[in-house]
Amino acid sequence: MTDEDKEDYENRLKNILNNLGLTVKKYEDEEKSKEHSQDQEGTPQFQTISGNISSSELEKPKKSGKQKKKKSDDPKYSPVYLGWKAYKRMVGYALRYANNDIEQNKWREVYGVLIGHIEEEKRVIIKDSVPVMAGSDIGFELDPIHYVDVSDINNNIFQQSLDSNTQDFIVGWWHSHPGFGHFFSEVDILNQIGYQVPNPYAVGLVFDHCEMKDDSLGVKAIRLLKPEKGPGSSYDFVELRYFIEHEQAEIFEKVDNLIKKINENMPRVLKELEHIEEVLVKKTLPQLQNKFSLIADSDMGIHEEEEPGEYIAKSYIWEHDSFRNVKGAPKFRARIEAVIKNCDATLKDLQKKGKTDKYKDKKETFQKRINVLLSKPNKMLQQVMDDFGSSLDVIYPFFDFLDTAERKSIEHFEEWIYDYFKVLDNLKFSLANL
Repeated sequence: MTDEDKEDYENRLKNILNNLGLTVKKYEDEEKSKEHSQDQEGTPQFQTISGNISSSELEKPKKSGKQKKKKSDDPKYSPVYLGWKAYKRMVGYALRYANNDIEQNKWREVYGVLIGHIEEEKRVIIKDSVPVMAGSDIGFELDPIHYVDVSDINNNIFQQSLDSNTQDFIVGWWHSHPGFGHFFSEVDILNQIGYQVPNPYAVGLVFDHCEMKDDSLGVKAIRLLKPEKGPGSSYDFVELRYFIEHEQAEIFEKVDNLIKKINENMPRVLKELEHIEEVLVKKTLPQLQNKFSLIADSDMGIHEEEEPGEYIAKSYIWEHDSFRNVKGAPKFRARIEAVIKNCDATLKDLQKKGKTDKYKDKKETFQKRINVLLSKPNKMLQQVMDDFGSSLDVIYPFFDFLDTAERKSIEHFEEWIYDYFKVLDNLKFSLANL
């Protein structure tokens, strides 16, 4: 890698640096809780299991020269505790792209981020590992969208931590080295800089399924010794323990079963994801929009040069008079609301004049008329939801092993559908209050 390449890569890390720096500052400014809430996996019991990496088994650092005495209060030597959910999700996603049932020349590296917190400034607790992307057979390269994805994950986790008082945030990253062993490449060192400079406790995990044997679960933890030196920094392996209730033999059995399930079901999962994107997003939803235009095209980000479905639906609240004379206004919705408004005015006039019998007859007539108009979009939307629900039945058991792009295709569709339901519910509410 040339100096110019390194400089370009470091510049691309700025988004992660900035976001992680802010998160760590907020985390450090908060009062550290002495009581730790129990997460989905239960309260961590910091006991090693067979297969843990003990301090006596740590590999020697690359190009590190003489190793200085490790201090218990030095963040770069603080031990790392990996939970079952994080381990399972990491292994499950990595094994989608490299396992013994796939030809070795087709193995691919994968990348993700680690979610957890710092325990009493002594250890790093990893509760979850979020898959981000799959690379090539020799590595991975983050595009700008992946930095945005990581930033979004970080912001979401931080907000969830505030809500649940768990103090979780992105504590590092992980990637796979299928068949390559445990080490940091030059690119890996640059990536680790982006995490460890703002947070000295940040760790990088490397998983190689070929190393799942004897007393190893295939994962090792790494930190840079002097991240401030930049790409020239050496690294060292860090003590890695697990808070997993299962014995190692049971873990291997569970992983084997997981691989079988993924290999058997992932083709169908990917087929359903493709159905959501190619059929529901690119065809069915545009048809729904073209017929009923319940949401303003301008707000959904539709441009003339785009093919149907290339836009990403965003959360949208349509104010009563916002788009009356704007191109792309939701015409069908405006028509329905105009009918409701006229009906409401007529009914109020009849009520004011004391024509009770005529008021009741008119109200019933108006409600039937409007219900007929709303029945068509409601019926079509329900068909879309039934189709979507069938896809989700297949996808959700393996949702944890999808990357950000795959998860977003589902999340964006759900947001888009929610907007439609919200519009129709508001219209029903207006109708009920005539």
